[in-house]
Amino acid sequence: MHFRQFSAAAGLWHRVSACTARASVLAVAIAPAMMAQEIVRLTPAENFVLSELKAGKEADLIALAPKDRILRHEFVEDLINGRYPDPEIKRRGVAIINAVFTKTLEVSSASVPFRVWLNSCEFEQGVDFSYTRFAYDLSLGGSHFGKYPAGAPDNKGVQAFFAGMKVDGEALFAGTVFYVPLDFTYVELGTDLLFDDIDYEANEAADFEELTAKGPVFFRRDRFAGGLNLADAGLFELFLENPTSPVELDTEQAHIERGTTLKNVQLSSWKAGSLIANGLVDLNKVTSTGRVNLAHSHFQNLQIEGFDEWLKFKPGMLNLEGFSFDTLDIGNTNVDPPAARMLELINSESVPFSPQPYLELEKYLRAHGNVQKADDVYVAMRQRQRERLSWINRPWDFLLDVMLGYGTETWRTVVCAIVITIVGAFVFAPSRMEWTNREQASTTYNRVWYSLDEFAPVIDLGEAKNWGAKQDHHWTRNYARFQRIAGWILLPLILGAITGIVK
Repeated sequence: MHFRQFSAAAGLWHRVSACTARASVLAVAIAPAMMAQEIVRLTPAENFVLSELKAGKEADLIALAPKDRILRHEFVEDLINGRYPDPEIKRRGVAIINAVFTKTLEVSSASVPFRVWLNSCEFEQGVDFSYTRFAYDLSLGGSHFGKYPAGAPDNKGVQAFFAGMKVDGEALFAGTVFYVPLDFTYVELGTDLLFDDIDYEANEAADFEELTAKGPVFFRRDRFAGGLNLADAGLFELFLENPTSPVELDTEQAHIERGTTLKNVQLSSWKAGSLIANGLVDLNKVTSTGRVNLAHSHFQNLQIEGFDEWLKFKPGMLNLEGFSFDTLDIGNTNVDPPAARMLELINSESVPFSPQPYLELEKYLRAHGNVQKADDVYVAMRQRQRERLSWINRPWDFLLDVMLGYGTETWRTVVCAIVITIVGAFVFAPSRMEWTNREQASTTYNRVWYSLDEFAPVIDLGEAKNWGAKQDHHWTRNYARFQRIAGWILLPLILGAITGIVK
């Protein structure tokens, strides 16, 4: 290479190096300015929140004017997603109070390693926390979702969306107001759900379908305009107490492990088909103005207070088909045992007829040594069942009721047979009888044996075929015919009841 060419190349390399160095210096100089610009872009409210959180405090915006409490959803989303990696925020989490969000706050499919408290906030366009996992507590207590009123045009398409969310700590929603629908489906909670003092104004049901909670779930002093849906939920313990309005409740196919308390609840309807409630199920002053479906539900230890209100259900409004329980206690009653009062309910017009509730109550009473009460339940079932038989079968069923008590009081037939036989012994007095067998010589007449022979024609005692009423004693002849017919009816009933064939 010629010297002149080498000098040109060296000069070019020197100029490129100088430009690169100047660019590096410029970048270093600009970077802090850009970061400062990023900080400057935060609103005063956001700067206040960030400084409070970094100081380990709760950021309460109550002192600011309402228009100055607005936080951008992007800023809070960044906070929750950990894009401000401050040690104090990581340790104490995000706690913001009295903020206003004019856009949807969306933290979806994220993993949040600290607690999040957004209390007494206004979420005008709702939230989307779907499929996010919170490692600690989540609190939205005292907040408002949507705009007043519930049917306002601004609420169209807006909702509080938590579907698939997981919270390893507590989920705290006490004092919250919903003007928009709540979707809590498939949510998994590591401990408690506190849903007290809620004002739910949306027309759609608050949807907790397939909710899973390992701690107690509390619904106390709430108002649900659109109903409460807990269908297919898997709960540890459920408390629904003192709602401020009638509740349209759905717990179909739910499974409650520890216990259930419904206290001072007026239901507009209750769907509880195939509900399984273990532990103590305390229904304390529960009433309903609409249908209650407990079909195929099972309560482990059922306790009912205010049972008289259950007897006021309208005809056909209570479905107990397949309903079962392990223990049953009805409070404030003079009936012994208290569970026997359940017959009043299942035998009323409010419960469509089905043999199963009767048989369930009979089984329970019999297992606890209350045989007579159990028999009463069985007889009541058969009597109500007779109303549904065809006219041709009703007389026979009525006879089984009167004479046998459907197998529970066989002594009635025995007493009837004895009475008929004794009366016959007086009717068939020797003065009214004559020897009728001309082929044999007359024997001594015995009125008792004759009466037994007439009552049991299948047993030949030799009296009825040799003796008979005199021709002019028509009443005695007619009674003999009656006694034979009674014997043909009563003896098979006695034998059938003893063997268990007739019942």
